[in-house]
Amino acid sequence: MEAIRESERQKHELEERRVTEQYDAMQRQRTPSSQSDTATATVPSQKKKDRNAGVAVLKTIARQTRQTRGRERRVLASSDPANGSDRDDDDGSSEETSWDERAKMWLEKAAFEYDHPEALIRLGNDAIATAVAGGSSSGGGSRIVVAPSWGDDAIGRFRDEINTLNHPVEKAARLYERAGQKGSAAGWFNYGHLLWTGYPPPSNDETTSDDTTQQHAYLLPPDRDASLAAFQNAIDLNDADASFFVGTHLLSSSDNDGPRQRRRGLDLISAAAAADHGGAQYYLSLLHRNGDAGLSIPASRSAFRTYLDRACANGHAEALFLRGHSFYHGVDEDGFSRDGSAALRDFIGSADAGAADGAVA
Repeated sequence: MEAIRESERQKHELEERRVTEQYDAMQRQRTPSSQSDTATATVPSQKKKDRNAGVAVLKTIARQTRQTRGRERRVLASSDPANGSDRDDDDGSSEETSWDERAKMWLEKAAFEYDHPEALIRLGNDAIATAVAGGSSSGGGSRIVVAPSWGDDAIGRFRDEINTLNHPVEKAARLYERAGQKGSAAGWFNYGHLLWTGYPPPSNDETTSDDTTQQHAYLLPPDRDASLAAFQNAIDLNDADASFFVGTHLLSSSDNDGPRQRRRGLDLISAAAAADHGGAQYYLSLLHRNGDAGLSIPASRSAFRTYLDRACANGHAEALFLRGHSFYHGVDEDGFSRDGSAALRDFIGSADAGAADGAVA
């Protein structure tokens, strides 16, 4: 049983690691074989990322939402005008519920009276957390209830629209979209992810295709065109995660317009790397190590080391593991001499950043 639990834990960590590079929030890109073998390191497969991104994004959002709630309760305790000095509540669980309700009330006020993008995103994240906790059969969840004194003119139509949606993920998608329309890159990015694989996303055993109707029961069907449009909106707002995600997708293009698309993909990844996106820097390190004739990129040990070191400086877990592995084995062809101390530092850094392989090493 312990082995089974450990296997499930590692599987969960792998899902979250893959999405780190895409969300933040996202993350994680290379396959296990490339993590353990520097000589065969390759650029990640886009199809594998597509199958894992949806599940990992949802789980990451849910986890982040749970972590944030405790901090919000502490802030509300000092700022809530309803928190009078004569309040007496000896029931800890009741008090926790009260703070949850107050947090929700203020988020709804910010979202539905003032169209505050961050409040819209937080409510969307809460909806995702509800869906993940309840599975794909989750009901619509609680209705948005706003005090009449807040003014129906400002909040009524959008609040009523949200209340007509039957599933938390449908609500999340609409909340993210509205946050994007209000100028939030994160809103567009989250919305794009939901549309990329649909909900619930296919499992690893199911195939994905843009051209055929899948035998997968979607609540929110995937829409790649709308997803890419949402990501482009985030890119226009200088979102490095969106640039990296779309860039890796375009680099995998094999249609008639492939060369031009791949060049644009490289430009997007390079822009993300210039903005200190660790995942983009790590991707470019592998690209320059192996070279790419189609992009006129020669194999370059110096470029590989430069991008790898930058990704490590930004705390990228897989980059740290790869560099530690190279130091440990002394991969001369990549310019690494054996250095046990440097390898240990990178393995520890990789583990601290969330890579299970770093902890094992």
